Amino acid sequence: MRICALSIILTALALGLPAVSVGTVDLEIDSFFAPPVAYRGEPIGGQILLQIRNTGPDDITSFFFVGFYISTDEHITISDQLLIGGRESVAGLAAGEEVNVPLWWGAYVPSDYPLGPAFLGVIVDEFNVIPEDDETNNTASSAVDVIDEVPVQTQSWGSIKMIFR
Repeated sequence: MRICALSIILTALALGLPAVSVGTVDLEIDSFFAPPVAYRGEPIGGQILLQIRNTGPDDITSFFFVGFYISTDEHITISDQLLIGGRESVAGLAAGEEVNVPLWWGAYVPSDYPLGPAFLGVIVDEFNVIPEDDETNNTASSAVDVIDEVPVQTQSWGSIKMIFR
């Protein structure tokens, strides 16, 4: 079950966690990988890998969000198309700590997204709730070709025919 962003923030506040971190922190993308091909309407989440780090000397003690987008250009912003199921939360990050941020396996490119070249990308601290030393290192992107259908493969064994998608 996926939890909406508002319920996570409200839960954090109810538990007495600060709404934002105080001090010197810096979220940075260590690595980002996306496949070179994405099929509209088909799950892609398990193929996108993201690792982030807090390079600042202070801990991040509040929740923040990571958005996974598809764009017509390599500069990913919140104005681009969020993948369906393309938002994850991170519950704080200690100074120097790195963490993998797995995207929900069922996330996908919308069925009506234009075919052709595009960019899959990510925005760490998507809503800018964490005051950072450097806000310019929170995005990454990778070229992708958006294709309409998953290729169909068939395999026959005598009178048995299997179709794979």
